Amino acid sequence: MSYKIEVLQIIIMTFMFGLKKRQNNSTFNINAMMEDDMFRFLKKEGYYGALKDGYITCPCGVVVTEENLVAIKPKNGRILFYHSIICVE
Repeated sequence: MSYKIEVLQIIIMTFMFGLKKRQNNSTFNINAMMEDDMFRFLKKEGYYGALKDGYITCPCGVVVTEENLVAIKPKNGRILFYHSIICVE
């Protein structure tokens, strides 16, 4: 994977943990993870098999795969997987 795509995925993964603005309006706390860490997390939490087998879908209905996964985000007590940055709310 190229460096440019990996950096883009880090930026996109920011949606997983949120972007928190500090009081002085000049700095941000960004929580993100590298792609390898993301797949370790998915394996640890039991989602990797479902992702690999095609059982996870984006809120828009498209099947999410290792190749098209761009973001993971908690919402209303569930974890949502996204195939496109356009789908991330």
